[in-house]
Amino acid sequence: MPKGMKATVNLADPAYVCAYMNSNFIALQEEGDCSIVELVQMSSDAFEIAWLEDTQKRAYLSVLDSYATGSA
Repeated sequence: MPKGMKATVNLADPAYVCAYMNSNFIALQEEGDCSIVELVQMSSDAFEIAWLEDTQKRAYLSVLDSYATGSA
């Protein structure tokens, strides 16, 4: 991945494409050989580039960090 590029996992409308975020992450892990660290980083990247207020981003990133480190 190019340095500085933020990769994310996105989801179209699941009612039309029969896909869910968990399924996408599982597929990335199984078929894309992505590690847990890489999946957490992609989730973090998604929050960092989201159109949210900085306080909301920090709150979501804190929850993700707690979950990823097992302290949730």
